[in-house]
Amino acid sequence: METIFTQDIQDKKALHYWYGGQVAVIKHKGFTFSIEAIGDIYATLYDENKEEIAYVKDKYNGGWFDNEMFNYIKDDNMLLDLLDRQKLVFDNNNWWECFVIDDKSNFHDLMWDLDSMNIYDAIDEVKEQIEKMIEYLEIKN
Repeated sequence: METIFTQDIQDKKALHYWYGGQVAVIKHKGFTFSIEAIGDIYATLYDENKEEIAYVKDKYNGGWFDNEMFNYIKDDNMLLDLLDRQKLVFDNNNWWECFVIDDKSNFHDLMWDLDSMNIYDAIDEVKEQIEKMIEYLEIKN
C-alpha cells in the first residue's frame, strides 16, 4: 500500500478547510483511492466587535481559503478556536471525500464522505476500509 501526497501539506494545517481538490492518493492492489477536499467554502472572519475582517468565497474546490486567510489564521488550532468563539463563520464548507479508480481504470464516485477533519485521519480512515471497498467494487463489477 502506497500513499502519495499530491499537494504540500503545510505545517500545522491538516484540516480540509485549507485545501481544495485532490490532496492524497492511496494505491493498493491496482486500485487508486483519491482523497479530495470537496465543496465550496464561504467564510467570514470577525473581530471582537463583530466587524468583518476578511471574507472568502472559495468555489470549485480551488483551495483559496488559505490564500485569503493566511494573514489572520496561522494554523488548525487557531482556526478551531476561532470557530468555537464564533469569530470564524462558515456559510458553506468543504469535506474530505474519497473517489476510486479501479484496476481496469474505471472511475467510481461512491459518495464516500469521510468523517475525518484532517488529512492524516482521512488517510487512516480510507486505509481501514480499503479491503472492504475493493471487495465491494469487485463484486459490483
